[in-house]
Amino acid sequence: MVGFMAKALNDNDTWTRLGLAAARVLETCEKQKEDAQRKAEQSGDTEQKREEQRAYIEQRLRDIAKFEESFRPGYRSRRKRI
Repeated sequence: MVGFMAKALNDNDTWTRLGLAAARVLETCEKQKEDAQRKAEQSGDTEQKREEQRAYIEQRLRDIAKFEESFRPGYRSRRKRI
């Protein structure tokens, strides 16, 4: 009877070890999947931010060009007087 119990305990230990290993692998896979989804969401946000920044920079460059143009010689003669 003792031999049977010892074998049963060993069988449970084996399944427990396999179950724990499987659980660890599953947990690691789930974390990697979540990380990949998070990175995909962030890259979408990053692209949107880049577009917004690009539009802002282009607008600022146009503003600077207008400002500089207002001080070029001959501009005042073309400017409407109020």
